[in-house]
Amino acid sequence: MTFRLCVVVLTTLFFNFPAFAGDFVHFQSANLQWLYGDGFDPNDEHKHIITFEYVQTNAVGDVFLFADSSRPFSGNTGWYGELAPRISLSSLTDKGSSAGLVKDVLLAANFEKPEGRDIRRLFGLAADLNVPGFTFFKTHAYHRDDPALPGDTWQLTLVWNASFTLGNLNLLAEGFADVAGGEGDGVAHQLVVPRLLANAGKLLGAKSGKLYAGIEFSYWHNKFGIDGMTESVPQLQLKWVL
Repeated sequence: MTFRLCVVVLTTLFFNFPAFAGDFVHFQSANLQWLYGDGFDPNDEHKHIITFEYVQTNAVGDVFLFADSSRPFSGNTGWYGELAPRISLSSLTDKGSSAGLVKDVLLAANFEKPEGRDIRRLFGLAADLNVPGFTFFKTHAYHRDDPALPGDTWQLTLVWNASFTLGNLNLLAEGFADVAGGEGDGVAHQLVVPRLLANAGKLLGAKSGKLYAGIEFSYWHNKFGIDGMTESVPQLQLKWVL
């Protein structure tokens, strides 16, 4: 099944089959985001980015996907997407989630699809942790293979989400971090993307939890595995939960 077909199947299930959700899907959510930042390498350019995200937890694990459209308001549009399914070992063994530090251990995969390039494949293990103050804190260890490059390598990924209150503001702190080894002629690289978003819907007197506004910061050391290319870009962000 191709990446695009997977996106179509999952979004069709989300929007058109609520009865199916009652039997298999425990939770699902989708959102649209608009981001704007200036200083993206390699051309030190500014970008508008439109992102669609979808997450689902189900009877056997969970799945996350997103698709980015860069520069959607110009003629130089590009896109990128990822699909990340996981299978919970506790669901397979009927042991349930742990109350200790390790909430669950999962078989994990991630498929990265840049425009005009073959799918990068990542397979490994994940551990979801019980960290005080966090809605979730997920860790992943992958074997990584880019078919466009000789050899293969490793990747470590963290994903987090936490809500808190500061005065009258309801805030959401979320993000991810990737650390990957060198592959082919590339060197090891690190991508860290934290977000800090305010519950703008509540501030505006609308429905709480539907509209968020804030800042996403993207720090990418040795971007694309290119030694010495470091990108550091703050971005304005609006996030609309569908």
